[in-house]
Amino acid sequence: MELEYALREQAGVAMVVRATDPVELLLIKRASHPSDPWSGHIALPGGRRDAADVDLLGTAIRETREETGVLLDRTRLLGRLPIVAPRGPRLPTIAVAPFLFEVPADTSAFPEPGEVSWTRWFPIDRLRDPSLRVDYRIRLPEGERRFPGIQLDEDVLWGMTWRVVMDLFEALD
Repeated sequence: MELEYALREQAGVAMVVRATDPVELLLIKRASHPSDPWSGHIALPGGRRDAADVDLLGTAIRETREETGVLLDRTRLLGRLPIVAPRGPRLPTIAVAPFLFEVPADTSAFPEPGEVSWTRWFPIDRLRDPSLRVDYRIRLPEGERRFPGIQLDEDVLWGMTWRVVMDLFEALD
């Protein structure tokens, strides 16, 4: 993990792509919890590192299984994308390591109700569609802010997940 993030709390997330035609990416919608700053957001499966996790890759694998039932294997790891961290002053100081995995085309995902509202596979071509790009607006104590996002039916993918997805697109190009 890069030195600038060494003193932060750590998390691992999995970018799970399903070998379909077109290739699909697994996204989740986080369940609503009052103490969760990312409550109800579109996200990648993953979470905070536990003391029992060997490394952040292990964290991403464990959290993906717990949240979606998808069993990841280190041998299906395609790579790691750059670490991201929240940019807001009221958000936790955490560093998130995204790992890219490939799974077979018949892989299914199921939400763990306590943590995840839904799991869905989205074609990467759809996520890249410029017509789905939106300005996502949120109200903060200091006023309204706009963030880039992707409209996915009734939800918007934005924030750190958007940044990781953009890093994936850059890597694919």
